[in-house]
Amino acid sequence: MQRFIFILVVFLGLTGSLCAQTPERILQNFTLNGNQIQTLQRIINQGQQTIIDARADIRIDQARLARLILDETPNWTEIENTLRQDLQKEYQVRLTLIRRNLAVRNQMGRETWVRIFRAVRALHQVEAQGESPRDYLEPRLVRLLRAFR
Repeated sequence: MQRFIFILVVFLGLTGSLCAQTPERILQNFTLNGNQIQTLQRIINQGQQTIIDARADIRIDQARLARLILDETPNWTEIENTLRQDLQKEYQVRLTLIRRNLAVRNQMGRETWVRIFRAVRALHQVEAQGESPRDYLEPRLVRLLRAFR
């Protein structure tokens, strides 16, 4: 009986690992039709300039903050004001990204939304491994998925 259980556990372990969805496989299997791509592009474009502007301002605020901290006698009022500005811009970025994510779910359906964000996660994993996602996915889909990071 113990031998049977051992064989069963080994078999289930092997079949589970064979069926696992690797990031590469997720990207290889990810597709969107023309209408879905247009909808996704429209959703991305709606808040993209807000995100670009806010991220640029965040970089400026962070550089300014680093400079203020280097001063021999830091001006705490300026540090606090700069930090508040930085946090406000970060808030705008995050809020815009949340609105974007909800728009995708509402306009494209929950199933497509889940597939898109699995692909976004897989894209991040593949890039973190030093691989090119273009080996698995067409360039326009790579650009669309990167907009959700």
